[in-house]
Amino acid sequence: MSCTCVKKESGKGKGKVKGYIVSTLCPECEAQRAVDAIAEVENKKEQDANQMVAERMYDDTKAKLVSEGKIEVKNGKLSKK
Repeated sequence: MSCTCVKKESGKGKGKVKGYIVSTLCPECEAQRAVDAIAEVENKKEQDANQMVAERMYDDTKAKLVSEGKIEVKNGKLSKK
């Protein structure tokens, strides 16, 4: 189905290109917006989980390398021995 959103003209850009503001969404666009919002929340959860894994791996690896004596921490900075 084609979009039946109600759009209002809004100003002009460079080259006399007209812009539009959607004043009323059609049912298809409204449903798609809801689906996109749900997908964005799920994606954010996955990104947060991946970030937590990466931080844990970094901390564990750093601690292991320090204990093995391969790197050292001086003034909060890492350096190779």
